[in-house]
Amino acid sequence: MKSMNIAASGELIPRLSTHRNVVALDSTDFTDVAAVVITTADSRSGILALRTRTGVHLPVLRRGG
Repeated sequence: MKSMNIAASGELIPRLSTHRNVVALDSTDFTDVAAVVITTADSRSGILALRTRTGVHLPVLRRGG
């Protein structure tokens, strides 16, 4: 069984430590994503609207500034 990915803001990717594959927010359609990690700026940018349009309900974690 293939593991799901973690989608993250580009600036957060190098800071994440996980056994899962981490993909950039702008390079996924969220169908193979288990969770989303974003910055405060991302939460204001509308990126979550893209996730909502998929119809998939994913946990979203906001980190820092």
